[in-house]
Amino acid sequence: MLRRALALASLLSLSGCSFIDDFDRYDPGSIDTFAEFAPPLLAGVCSKAMQCEGKGFSSFGGIFCHDRIAELSVVEFLGGQFDAPIDPDAAQRCLAFLDSPECSTRGTFFSADCEAAFLATLQPGDACTSDAQCVSGRCQQAALACGGACVDTLGEGAPCANANEDDECDYGLVCRGGSCQRPGEVGAPCESSNDCVDLTYCNFGACRPLANVGDACAIDSTTNYSDPCRGALVCSGFNQASGRICQAGRLAGESCSNSIPCGPGLRCSMATMTCFELVESGDACVSKDECPIAHECVSNRCTPLPLAGEACTPTFPCIQGVCQGGVCTLQPAGAACDGGNGFLFGQCDGYCTAANLCAARGQENDPCDASISESCDDGLTCISPGFGQPGVCQACSN
Repeated sequence: MLRRALALASLLSLSGCSFIDDFDRYDPGSIDTFAEFAPPLLAGVCSKAMQCEGKGFSSFGGIFCHDRIAELSVVEFLGGQFDAPIDPDAAQRCLAFLDSPECSTRGTFFSADCEAAFLATLQPGDACTSDAQCVSGRCQQAALACGGACVDTLGEGAPCANANEDDECDYGLVCRGGSCQRPGEVGAPCESSNDCVDLTYCNFGACRPLANVGDACAIDSTTNYSDPCRGALVCSGFNQASGRICQAGRLAGESCSNSIPCGPGLRCSMATMTCFELVESGDACVSKDECPIAHECVSNRCTPLPLAGEACTPTFPCIQGVCQGGVCTLQPAGAACDGGNGFLFGQCDGYCTAANLCAARGQENDPCDASISESCDDGLTCISPGFGQPGVCQACSN
């Protein structure tokens, strides 16, 4: 998997440099393809992640501040179809959103304009790997098959199964109450904030506007917002005798805590309990606490943590493979591993079994573990007769 990912990632290299390094070569007024849209999109997601970390976004978006991870993710997103067309107007609106101070999006950086920027070309029935490839906007995993196929979405009133999701329904509709419906306006009944229009949330069974400055607020998992306050405001208990209200976050150098968050672009140091500014990849730093996630402060610079084949040290650990002889090295079959698998962060050349031992990925007709998608080689899928039963690696069919 790593070999395939790195080979695909090489398609993004321009004159031996990361495609993100060439961000300045793109004219923001002439974005027409995915290859042109990807660099500013990922740069915007990284900036938004750092700006809105206090609103609960860092676990997702901050990873795109790591250039190599961003490259690998882009490769997977459209399967290497970098000439895929882009709606330039929607792309510009998306980038404007990423550059705005707005942090009140339901746990995602990809606004409707960001999604609408991708002009899909695949029709229902065509093989796909991503929703963005399908005209319908829905790539459904085929049963016992690799990848998936584009399928039609459902119109208003059609029954749907996945509450709190909207990929089954036509664009602009959500699955609520067992059918595809338009999101509810203020006052409409709801079960979660996915049932409500943007910039509102589900509060005690009804859609309510996001709280504004001075309004009472609460951190509630049912809202689908990590913080229900509008824009750059944070839900803070600072100077409050009881409860929290929406107010500006604490400034750099001021005291902070879990209940008294910092303002946008700042992080609360658990060591000193004060707010400090975040710095970008490659910028000067004093400690890794100032850097984006998946970075370390090396020689006073925020440096992306190394992947397999890259240099490492005990204080500059690998996020892929194990540091051996100063190089991140993927472990052979039989070596101990930490249980990590997936697109990134695995320690094995093959995959890590449930017994925390590396194993080679299966070839066609080899036995496999259906609970671990990486247990078969690329182009194969682990087909099992039932849950928990051993499987066999078989060629993909869509």
